[in-house]
Amino acid sequence: MLNTYTWSVGFLRNPTQFLVFNSSLRKQCIMAFSKANRYNTNEQIVNHYTRAISYPARQEILKKLFKDGPCTVNELRKNHPISRATFSDHLKNLRASQLISCKEVFPSTYYTMDMEKFNLARKYITDFFDFFGNLKIDPE
Repeated sequence: MLNTYTWSVGFLRNPTQFLVFNSSLRKQCIMAFSKANRYNTNEQIVNHYTRAISYPARQEILKKLFKDGPCTVNELRKNHPISRATFSDHLKNLRASQLISCKEVFPSTYYTMDMEKFNLARKYITDFFDFFGNLKIDPE
């Protein structure tokens, strides 16, 4: 019998081990390993943050939280043309990247932007683009 492992998604936690249970749902598993950990840490961090902000809905959420401060889900969701489930997934992704955090105050959940993590993300993404210097590309 193989050992079972758990994995979690979070800032710089390496979710390289995924459980694939067989059809009988026994505790045996097949391990699949990601090769992302073979790249340097800075590249993994840049990937982490750029994936977190890669959807327009997530960008709008971050802009609203930056502009208005703590907001409830209903305040954040206003004027978004997506379903509640999809919106919830976007909030989940932003929480996993630690760009936002939530606090439950009955009966609502308030979301806030984590400025420390946001500035860290900004630094890593800026450093990535600064690597290329003043590269001039002629638009065609």
